Amino acid sequence: MQEEFTMAKTFRTWAHRPLVFVTAYCLASILFSASGAQAQDRTIRKQVVVDASLKEVWEAFTTNQRAQAFFAPKTKINLTLGGSYEIYFYPGNPNGTRGCEEECHIQSFAPMKSLAFTWGSEPGSLRDAGLTTIVFLDFKELSAHKTLVHFTNIGWGQGHEWDQSYDTFTKNWDSVLGWLKIRFAKGPIDWSNPPEITESFAIHK
Repeated sequence: MQEEFTMAKTFRTWAHRPLVFVTAYCLASILFSASGAQAQDRTIRKQVVVDASLKEVWEAFTTNQRAQAFFAPKTKINLTLGGSYEIYFYPGNPNGTRGCEEECHIQSFAPMKSLAFTWGSEPGSLRDAGLTTIVFLDFKELSAHKTLVHFTNIGWGQGHEWDQSYDTFTKNWDSVLGWLKIRFAKGPIDWSNPPEITESFAIHK
């Protein structure tokens, strides 16, 4: 348990400290060292190919208007180091149950290349304790209208609550990446009736 709180403290420290532009995986190596070997055992890795330009996909993750077309009905994204990366899946709910809220901040970004941000747990003891994970996105242009998004989510602790959270987000991130793919194939997501995603985007090693 002490290790889990040490890891979370590390994330919160980075979230409020000015950072230089670094690649996502350079920052990942720092956080791995701080969180210990056990937290490295579980990593959510996914990737998706999107029928859109690199610029369009980058802006989908980094601007509020375009993020709201696939990620969630409401967002608060401020593309600065330490800036907000709040994603409201349920914007009408009370604070603390809307999605990824005040605990979610941008950790690093390299325009059109990579983005990293902290990610909160669903309502429960982990969220109450302020424990977070971190998401890394890497973008690669495959052609003028085709982009690869590589997704990594690290920082999972040990214990029953962490197990539940890991299982939940392993599925939920498939939904987000599936919505991204649909957004560029068919248009913005209708949040009154979002499509169910059954496809898995997991990378199996």
